[in-house]
Amino acid sequence: MLNKPVWISCADQNRDAAVYLRKEFVWEQNDCNAVNLRICGLGYYELYINGKRVGDRELDPVVSHYDISVRYVDYEIRSYLKPGKNCIGVILGNGWYNPQTVTAWNTENCSWRQQCRLYLDVQQGEKRILVSGPDWKVSNKGPIIFTSLRNGESYDARLEFGVWTECGFDDSAWQDAFQINPPGGNMEPMTQPPCRVTRKIKPIEVIPEKNGRLLADFGVALTGRVRFTAKGEKDAELIMVYGEEVAEDSSLDISKLCGLIRTGEFQTEHYWFKGDSISETWASRFTYHGFRYVEITCNGNIDIQDLTAEFIHTDFPVAGEFKSSSEMLNKLQACTLQSYLDNFTGIPTDCPHREKNGWTGDANLAAETGLYNYDAFSAYAQWIDTFADEQRPSGQVPCVVPTGTFGYIAGWGGPAWDSAFIMIPWNMYRFTGDDSVIRKHYHRFKKLLAYFDDMSQNHIIIFGLGDWCPPAGHQMVDNKLTSTAFYYGDVLILAQMAKILGLTDDQNYYTNLAAEIKKSFNETFYRGNGIYDNGNITACSAVLYFGLQPDAEIEKLVLDRLIHLMEEKQCKADFGILGAKFTAHVLGERNYSNLLYQLFVQEEYPGWASMVKRGATSLWETWNPDNSRIHIMYGDISACFYKFFAGLRIDDEQPGFRHTVVQPLIPDGLDSVCATHETRWGRIQSAWQKEKNEIVFHGEIPQGITAELILPDQTVITLNAGKYNYRYSC
Repeated sequence: MLNKPVWISCADQNRDAAVYLRKEFVWEQNDCNAVNLRICGLGYYELYINGKRVGDRELDPVVSHYDISVRYVDYEIRSYLKPGKNCIGVILGNGWYNPQTVTAWNTENCSWRQQCRLYLDVQQGEKRILVSGPDWKVSNKGPIIFTSLRNGESYDARLEFGVWTECGFDDSAWQDAFQINPPGGNMEPMTQPPCRVTRKIKPIEVIPEKNGRLLADFGVALTGRVRFTAKGEKDAELIMVYGEEVAEDSSLDISKLCGLIRTGEFQTEHYWFKGDSISETWASRFTYHGFRYVEITCNGNIDIQDLTAEFIHTDFPVAGEFKSSSEMLNKLQACTLQSYLDNFTGIPTDCPHREKNGWTGDANLAAETGLYNYDAFSAYAQWIDTFADEQRPSGQVPCVVPTGTFGYIAGWGGPAWDSAFIMIPWNMYRFTGDDSVIRKHYHRFKKLLAYFDDMSQNHIIIFGLGDWCPPAGHQMVDNKLTSTAFYYGDVLILAQMAKILGLTDDQNYYTNLAAEIKKSFNETFYRGNGIYDNGNITACSAVLYFGLQPDAEIEKLVLDRLIHLMEEKQCKADFGILGAKFTAHVLGERNYSNLLYQLFVQEEYPGWASMVKRGATSLWETWNPDNSRIHIMYGDISACFYKFFAGLRIDDEQPGFRHTVVQPLIPDGLDSVCATHETRWGRIQSAWQKEKNEIVFHGEIPQGITAELILPDQTVITLNAGKYNYRYSC
């Protein structure tokens, strides 16, 4: 009987290079039982058996707070084995586990940072076949001579081992594996979908530059890498630099992206040719980049035969589809989905190039979009587990998850960001009816609210980020207003969670606390005549979005002011990322269909359509193109398309679309909409089109769901399971 597996690595601590591990073993074929392999390779791994790569997972396992939780992956590998002698090989790359690059976020000082290591266990039934241990062979002298998540990867083909993942390879020059300490965290399964290559994209143009370099344009802003095939003379070097912007002289401009990376190159890959007169094909393994363009430098004689961009992201099942008669809405939907997937490579991030950080505010703003379009529940659930791992005993959570130390720095985060810990699980419940995440972490949600209470003064939160990235030079609302509004929203959610869990005392406590916060909020920020704080669009919409107005009279005054401001500004987006969500939802919930539609399609700066008009293929960080061009924090608009123009609305009393309210808005200028969403009971469809003096509503309701259609005149029609068609005269 084999011993239990232990963690192993290379005694030579060259932490820049990849680590290669191999082991030959004997398998006695058994027709009865599957062969199960469990692996955790940190930071990332690739697994091979008898010369074949196992599976198609990329950048595995997903990052976690390794001091607390470490994720493993299980494979059934019987089909890779042969009777008798077999060989297993693993390559390890640094990934998030050994972030050696000095950055503005202090990731090089993460408490978990250590050299790569492997845990592996193979069993058939009750019998252990293979375990990681000191009898393995290991080397860090292979062709991946440098691998860094933010800097890039370097590959020297002259150092290739040959068929090292097959039996018979001479590994006498390799070291014995070194038993090393475990990473510290508890082992748990990776339950979310893996990252995969989901699309391969050829360049739409390859442009020669004046300096002899080539610029490949792939036509869309994406996340991943480029795989090339080329012939090169021995010692020739091919360099690829990834970016999203081109300078006036047609060269790649990464100046707006690389400033927060303090050491090493930025999104750069090197390849040295072995030069044996055959084509060589290569792509990096343990990093990913955000890019549209790749600038290529050839040092030596190199004939590039093929370039293919590989789009890598968390491989969610698709859960929804939206299309309309508006070319602009369709383009905005495509840009939003591109940004969402670009920013979910294992975890939800702000951007896939400059930072790759799990900024919580960005994730929260995009969560409803994600849940309408994708089956993202398990991915969010695992990230929320990491969120919980990061929570301090005081209840504080970081604004970046996972984080080293940066996420806790005073001045960053605050309720508008921290609320992701409560609001994303609440939306997960609303969209699916699954309360497991709420039940698992409710006690932690309470700790966060207790922390907010400790940090408040008379229930007013005085710290945290506010309406981030408004139009240049425009005044933001006081951060205290938006921070307190999110605090209030969190408290209301906890009251509803307590009701679900049958915790009557908690429900009463949070209901009363919400009333106290609302009272203090109005005493602090209301200036009279419908004006809160400075009276801008975000101030108005925040109050209405969270329901902070004290009575119907003030609600009308605030709403009138908001509508006046929107009309005065001709529906330009005169707000930042918080106001973007608040304003759109307030207009939609109150049936201002024309204003909502114009907000999305008007093409003047600032606005979503102005990005598309200027060539965006994904959403930007700011309304102008002067910063990142692959951000998701303005990405709530897709949720608005489903919720308001298609009318697919959730009844919170019967979550998971168990009871569906179909209430489409019908703006001028929009002639048709069709949307679908997959629920646990089947697919819901809502569609409508204008025909002369009628609007035709049609769609489908699956068995197990009750639904009602609300017509523009507020007539309510009960929908039965099956297809429906209704004509409405207008």
